Amino acid sequence: MSQITSLSKDQILKTGTNAFKRFGLNILEYIVETNVTTLSFTELMGQLQSNDQPPFLVLVDTEGFDCNVIEGISASSPYLPKFLVFEHIHCNSTAAVKWLHGMGYHTQRMHENTIALHRDLEKLWPLPR
Repeated sequence: MSQITSLSKDQILKTGTNAFKRFGLNILEYIVETNVTTLSFTELMGQLQSNDQPPFLVLVDTEGFDCNVIEGISASSPYLPKFLVFEHIHCNSTAAVKWLHGMGYHTQRMHENTIALHRDLEKLWPLPR
């Protein structure tokens, strides 16, 4: 039960309530709320990249907020990766995928994840259609 995490209380309640009930526990007694400092994608990448080059791969796993992160990436960011992977299972990925297509990415759903490949690399490694 300690593996139930999210940045959304609603998501925790949706996915974890039954597991806690099976043990006779009240899930609300185990939820810890905290404030989180946020950065834009470009701000974060600027802090992480020492050479101001875009990363080759970005893997997003933000416990249900993956689509929000994807849709928050600016098309003009100098840090757009060649590969981008995010978990679409807990969010409405239609808008996120549309956003990626508008930025020049081709996408493929793979189980619980969406893989996005920038058009610069699509010629070298085409995604299955």
